[in-house]
Amino acid sequence: MSDWKQYLSQQAERSGDELNSIMQGIAQNRLREASSHMVLSGGKRLRAVLPMMSAGAVGGDPNTARAWGLSLEIIHNFTLIHDDIMDGDETRRGKKTVHFIYGNATAINAGDVLFARAIEVLDDVDASPDVRLKLYHELGSMVRHIGEGQQQDMDFEDRDDVTEQEYLNMIEGKTSRIFDSALWGGALLGGADEETAKKLGKSGRLAGMGFQIWDDYLDLMSTVEKLGKPVGSDIRNGKKTLMVLHFLENAREDDKETFFRIFKHDDATDMQIDTVRELFRSTWTLKHVEDTCADYIRQTRELTLNLPENEYREHLQDVLRYMVNRDV
Repeated sequence: MSDWKQYLSQQAERSGDELNSIMQGIAQNRLREASSHMVLSGGKRLRAVLPMMSAGAVGGDPNTARAWGLSLEIIHNFTLIHDDIMDGDETRRGKKTVHFIYGNATAINAGDVLFARAIEVLDDVDASPDVRLKLYHELGSMVRHIGEGQQQDMDFEDRDDVTEQEYLNMIEGKTSRIFDSALWGGALLGGADEETAKKLGKSGRLAGMGFQIWDDYLDLMSTVEKLGKPVGSDIRNGKKTLMVLHFLENAREDDKETFFRIFKHDDATDMQIDTVRELFRSTWTLKHVEDTCADYIRQTRELTLNLPENEYREHLQDVLRYMVNRDV
């Protein structure tokens, strides 16, 4: 196991223990159980750990960014609970979703309570009043952008004229803004100036966009064993990903007709998903996505090259590259 994976694993485990303690602050039993269901379901805790890497990468103490990371991890899980209600999803991370177990009303309430707990956790941030005020402002702005991105994503379902740029704008808010906030806030708490913090935030934003694009790519190109779910779910559900938009812009009419006989059909067979894969290859769609993600990796590395040479900079560079080019 490489150093960055060890660090990420160790800090993710510690963050899990701290999140468990935070959840105990919810007094009502059923609400605490519902609120904790996703938060304590594991995962790599990227949003919790990245701020610490960022603080260390600028020469500061990683622990100064621990509360900021925990707050963002809670926010992330709050949005997942509400997203699952809106999408009607019954499983996430191999488990039943909160609304499936506890009902929509309790799930909505659990999400709201998590938002409140995320704000309360910021009381533990040890920073100047000026930096603390910036963090509170960023938290509100970030959640608003996530909500705006989510609404865009839902609006896309009823539109046939979505452009690649609109898609990129959507994932910049819905998915990547939280990574921007993670690295920006971590850098500030680590003692960086505003310009350096913004540069690190941009690297997080670009990696977050690559993270979502690559996630869509893996949904089609990975295996059921690695994904833990059927391959091609996005195609069956009619999700307008970068791949779909690029294909529709560049495909021949007869290929589009074939595609639409499969797209948004939840009973599409594995053989039909194979057909989509070949259609995407024939229009250089897969290559377009691979090149786009490779460019994000290049840009994120360039944005971190002027940081002090230390282990946290190396960890950060490795994790950002992993986000955009992971195997699953």
